[in-house]
Amino acid sequence: MEQMKVILNEKDMPRQWYNIMADLPTPMSPPLHPGTGQPLNPDDMA
Repeated sequence: MEQMKVILNEKDMPRQWYNIMADLPTPMSPPLHPGTGQPLNPDDMA
């Protein structure tokens, strides 16, 4: 997988963010483990 790095000037850096998950009508499904297809647990994220 090729990586891409974007360098922003300070004036181009975001100054605020929006949490779209708070406005979703239903919660999103949990992320799945690519090998097992099961929901990730905290150990998988380490």
